[in-house]
Amino acid sequence: MDAWVTVHTVFLLFIPLLAIAAYVLLRDLTGRAAIVSRVALVFFVCFYTAYEVTVGLGSALIAIHPPPVGPVALAFFAAAAVLDKRRRAGSEVRPRCRRQRPRRSSCRHR
Repeated sequence: MDAWVTVHTVFLLFIPLLAIAAYVLLRDLTGRAAIVSRVALVFFVCFYTAYEVTVGLGSALIAIHPPPVGPVALAFFAAAAVLDKRRRAGSEVRPRCRRQRPRRSSCRHR
């Protein structure tokens, strides 16, 4: 887990460098697309940094220090595991209807 935190922390520092590299590429360009791209870089740095902190570092912290799970949540997890196991085994979760429909012949000409 230490490697996970290290990778995401280092990547967090490289996000502004990615934006600077894109800005340098757009520096000499004029036009509507270049202006929109420069404005989008600001949003990219703000929102992708927030995303990286939330998802990357947040998932590592949850994996290192998992939150306590109560008995009700454990019951839901167990029920979901049983239903998933039955679904994967090919059995239906709902019971079949007992009334049988009459079968039709596949032959049209009699």
